[in-house]
Amino acid sequence: MHVEKKTFSVLPVIGSQNGAAGNLLSGFYNANRIIDGQEDGFIVKIN
Repeated sequence: MHVEKKTFSVLPVIGSQNGAAGNLLSGFYNANRIIDGQEDGFIVKIN
C-alpha cells in the first residue's frame, strides 16, 4: 500500500471539547464494562 506524504491535517483541540470527549469515552467504557489492561477480555484487532 502506497501512502503519499503530508496528506493529513492537524489542528489543536479546544481543552473543554477534549475533556467532553474524554467524559463520553469514559462513560462508554463504564457502560460496556471495558477494562483497561490485559485482563480486559475485549480485544479488537484491526488489519
